[in-house]
Amino acid sequence: MPSQEHAATLLNLTGDLWPVPGAPAGAVLELRKTLLGALRGGQDPGSIGLRAFTGDPAGGAEEEIRDLGDSALPAINGRVRRRTTAVAAADPLIGGPRWPVGQKAAQTLGPFQDRGGRLHWFDVFPPGSYFRIFTQGDPQPVALLPFGTALADGQLNIPTGSVWLRGRMLGPGIPTGTFAGLRIEGGAGTSIGAVQLVVGSLLLTAGASVQLVLSLATEGLADFPDQVDIEVSGSGIRVMQLAAGSMTAFGTAVPFTVGAGPLAVSYDALIRSALVVLTTDADTFDAAERPVSGTASIQSMRWALPLTESPAASPIMAWNTRKFVRHCG
Repeated sequence: MPSQEHAATLLNLTGDLWPVPGAPAGAVLELRKTLLGALRGGQDPGSIGLRAFTGDPAGGAEEEIRDLGDSALPAINGRVRRRTTAVAAADPLIGGPRWPVGQKAAQTLGPFQDRGGRLHWFDVFPPGSYFRIFTQGDPQPVALLPFGTALADGQLNIPTGSVWLRGRMLGPGIPTGTFAGLRIEGGAGTSIGAVQLVVGSLLLTAGASVQLVLSLATEGLADFPDQVDIEVSGSGIRVMQLAAGSMTAFGTAVPFTVGAGPLAVSYDALIRSALVVLTTDADTFDAAERPVSGTASIQSMRWALPLTESPAASPIMAWNTRKFVRHCG
């Protein structure tokens, strides 16, 4: 049977859960198998999002959890997050685990309903495979590029996928151990200076850098920038250029441009994001749709890159990059 600690965790998370009407038979059992696999794979129970559950188990939960030990259930190299809101991005703001911020789940199990009527969703985040960029003297990667990235004649060919950038290298004040993610449709990179290619990774020696030109995944949004240029080196990660575009809210579009790079990057602890400074010629924002109306002066515009606290090997897909912050006064 599962270890005593694992059994207690499964009872805490699923002891009184039932599938909602229309859910497939065995949905709760599949959830328990997924959770047990993650626990056997080394996930800390607290990182899943334990419940304040004190009632008795229901529906034969104890027996089913005990019977799981009779099967050859393997450990999984992945992580699970429980949430109690249908909007995944809102969960960390109401007390849920923060490590999935900036990631997109590969699978969501649920919703399940507890005896009090509350709904619970469980998001599954398998690990990804990446082409890693290191700098000399640093054992941790400074950037992760999509699997399949290849170097030939000094040029990196980057396929569709996700790019993860070490937050601390982007700007001052960004927490250590965080990464900012971009979803891309492909790109290219040019190495400058001496580099060493090892299977699945690139080492930048002292003074070397790689210039990335990335095509952002806009998902058909016409006014979203379609390209960003980024420089990666041992001294930092710099956003050198971002294509012009516009930000739309409440029926009003505000165009923006960027100056010559590198662009300033700051940190906003409230929304846990790195903020890239944008420039606009618009002085005021006029809301044209309810529930907001009226006019406000525009004081600043920022491109927000959510930061994830997950280990560098874990993110599988960056959130869509269509997130901007407008400061009006």
